[in-house]
Amino acid sequence: MASRSAIVAVFAAFGYVSGQNNTAFSGPGPFPEGQDFLEDAQVTREKAITFDLYFPNEGDAPRWQLITRLEEASPPDTQIPNAQVLNTVYDFGFPNGGNLTGAVAASSGQLDQNNFCVTILQTQIPSSRANKYNADTEENASEGSCAYPFRDACIDAIAERVGKTQPGEDGCRMSNGIDLSSIIQCEWVFESDTRVATYNLLSPELAGNLTGGFAHITSDPYDGNNRTFFDIADTRIHFVAIDSGNTFTPLCVKVDASRDQVSGGASNLNKSLWLIGAVVTGALAYAL
Repeated sequence: MASRSAIVAVFAAFGYVSGQNNTAFSGPGPFPEGQDFLEDAQVTREKAITFDLYFPNEGDAPRWQLITRLEEASPPDTQIPNAQVLNTVYDFGFPNGGNLTGAVAASSGQLDQNNFCVTILQTQIPSSRANKYNADTEENASEGSCAYPFRDACIDAIAERVGKTQPGEDGCRMSNGIDLSSIIQCEWVFESDTRVATYNLLSPELAGNLTGGFAHITSDPYDGNNRTFFDIADTRIHFVAIDSGNTFTPLCVKVDASRDQVSGGASNLNKSLWLIGAVVTGALAYAL
């Protein structure tokens, strides 16, 4: 009976891991709909960077923070030993008080009062560029935080493409057919499988419903003894572009800026095989 249970556990683990992805779910808000167990997630790591949406930052111009949180929680109903889910949460903070609606209103000369769009990069960039990240930009991230990992030529080309694009049905320009991998100045950093997601935080569906975070990237369940998913999120470049009115502001942050990027692997195959091995070993030990 024990060996039969072990076989069942092995194949259950294999099924979970062979299909799992460190960006299994993504969307607006702090976690996927219906995944209420993530309300109790523990914050494993957090990084806040400060930025402005227009200069000079005098008078009533608000200061902003982009907060990136790496949270972990134990999911229900899984046969993976020591199962964890990693939830990467993006949130805005306001050091001088306030909220998103008030900050947008205070910048009415620059920002569209009905459309405040954010675009989130869901995948890694090459380590040769990610490791160029400069933590000295974190106190004023709107002044070149993306120039080191992406180079000015790429960022300027994205801004130019956005400036020439009309908003889509959601009120956002970056969701209206912009393919970052097709921009020549960026072709060495954005690959064909680059994934981004754009959300209009002032849309009727989202406005006022973003307490705890404006966007999330949530993994499948994985063996918590294997820290690969966490290390990838901890060391990759998190790219968040704000597009509203006449403001296009790209922000880049590396949560643990002291480490080189942990890659998804010699392609994702090796990572998947490593995870399969770790989970299968754990499943066997658990079942036996």
